[in-house]
Amino acid sequence: MSKALDRFLVSFSSRDQAWFDGYDLDALAAIDVAERAQVEHLLVARLAERDARAARALVAFGSPAALDALRRSLPGSGGELRVEVATALATLTGFDASHAIIEVLADREPFHRIAAALALRACPSSKTFAALLQTAAHDPHRDVRTMAATSLLLAAGVLESPLDISQRELMMRLDADDPAVVSAAAVELAALVKSRLS
Repeated sequence: MSKALDRFLVSFSSRDQAWFDGYDLDALAAIDVAERAQVEHLLVARLAERDARAARALVAFGSPAALDALRRSLPGSGGELRVEVATALATLTGFDASHAIIEVLADREPFHRIAAALALRACPSSKTFAALLQTAAHDPHRDVRTMAATSLLLAAGVLESPLDISQRELMMRLDADDPAVVSAAAVELAALVKSRLS
């Protein structure tokens, strides 16, 4: 067994912080050609078990088996898994992931909605902008609202990077508890994006 395979398998089996960080993709890239089929088989099995990290790792393979597993996984997926599978398919095939990811904005778990809002940064379109604006204005969870607004501002080119604080005051109002404050901030957000795209 190569050192790279050993490192990858440690991340594959881990249940500590590394589990949240995902698989060791550097180790995956360094795996010997002879070991790749074994790893691909493990990843396809993990994807079938609804492990979103496997979708990210299967992008490194881009093989017919990886693509087939991702395509089979998308229709029945939800939450973070749906976001990761759609993103993987977009990376490998040019698939328009926006519709599949937008559906996750309605998920009951805030973490899944945050993942969807984050992923939609890479899918700029009028459909994406509308979904992100709707989420920024009406999601009951403040973290989801601010992630949707940040993604919208980034996708529209208003913000230069996620670290750009030029719209900090607007983001703070979207984070408010008062629905009237959030609603007024959402109107301002819509106008800001519209002026940028005009």
